[in-house]
Amino acid sequence: MQVQGYEIIRKIGEGGSRIAYLAQREFCSDPTVLKLFKRDAIHPRIADQRERHGIEEVLQREVEVLRRFSHPNIIRIFNHGHVEGS
Repeated sequence: MQVQGYEIIRKIGEGGSRIAYLAQREFCSDPTVLKLFKRDAIHPRIADQRERHGIEEVLQREVEVLRRFSHPNIIRIFNHGHVEGS
């Protein structure tokens, strides 16, 4: 697995729909966590392309809301997007 801009160090956890990896951003030495959705955890269950787009919009809104917060118990989002093959 490769994600542009990150070096994946190791897998640290897995749930029903996501996999978490310990990673390091190429331009920063601080460790970070990448949470990637398992493609087949969402998309095969949704036949209609419009419904898939709706889920992506919900996730985009979640990112926008989380970026507004600054609190030690709330994750910080540095980046988000699509990774081909995930």
